[in-house]
Amino acid sequence: MDKNIDELQKMAFDAVSQDKMDLEIARFREVLSIDPCREMAWMALYDIYLYTDIPSAFHVLETVHALMPTDFNVLNKMASFYLRVKNDKDKAKEYYDLLLENYPNDARTYYNIGGDLLTIDHPKAMEM
Repeated sequence: MDKNIDELQKMAFDAVSQDKMDLEIARFREVLSIDPCREMAWMALYDIYLYTDIPSAFHVLETVHALMPTDFNVLNKMASFYLRVKNDKDKAKEYYDLLLENYPNDARTYYNIGGDLLTIDHPKAMEM
């Protein structure tokens, strides 16, 4: 069964490379109907919506966060979304704090937080 899901996900990414957005969305949604915890499909769907439909992008993030509340990529995307799209620094900080709590020994945590903060809090970014 995983092979079929992998093939379906590959077809979804093939649709991305052909710039067929409706097909991309349909295929990623089909992958997620089979395996709702497939992070790569969620993140691809989020990226598609981020540039075309912000409310749908946010809905995707909320859904995947409910399924995988401590996943590194999910927490990182949530923090970045709140900071860059919603301009809500307090909510972004909540997710940065969750990253620090769940991944204190992961260099990506500090790199991503520092990169996001660089534009709003240079001294704190340099600390990260």
